[in-house]
Amino acid sequence: MNLPRGTRIVLGAAVLLAVLVYLVIFEVGVSAGRVHSGVMVRDVDVGGLTRAEAEDRLNIRGREMLKEPIVFTTEGVNCVTTRKKLGWGPQPADTAERAMRVGRDDVPFGALVDRFRAWFGGVTVDWDDTPDPSRVEAFVSDCQEQSDDLGLNVVMSRELFEEAVERAVYQWPPQQIHEIPLEQG
Repeated sequence: MNLPRGTRIVLGAAVLLAVLVYLVIFEVGVSAGRVHSGVMVRDVDVGGLTRAEAEDRLNIRGREMLKEPIVFTTEGVNCVTTRKKLGWGPQPADTAERAMRVGRDDVPFGALVDRFRAWFGGVTVDWDDTPDPSRVEAFVSDCQEQSDDLGLNVVMSRELFEEAVERAVYQWPPQQIHEIPLEQG
């Protein structure tokens, strides 16, 4: 059967569209009630899990994170804190909900883009909580005070130090010791 070129193009486009619609419907069915494959919360793979399963997995990791101290050191100054002292908690239920929303918000196009990204490159979402900025600032001040009390002339870059503390909160597996950023001088 020899169809005109225009008809072949229209038929080809219709078949391609039908395949795409089928794949979207199939993907929606596969991930119904589950976090889409390829979704991570930082380094925790929650793709394919139900909300309750994701919450359980995040709860376990969150408890591990809360146990580990965060240590900063330089030139005789050792500053130790915990995520809890910095006002951070894992919020596993809220974080699992955040993971569930990937590919479900901004329907239809934003959701399709998120699903495509999840399938082919992965999507990483953050924990739902952040450290309390006033507690981070207080920790940095305590470290500077410790340096002053020891008679050391350590001039810390407060802004870089605060950023480093916030990064350390989410780092897993934890780095044993972080360097306190010093001011250039």
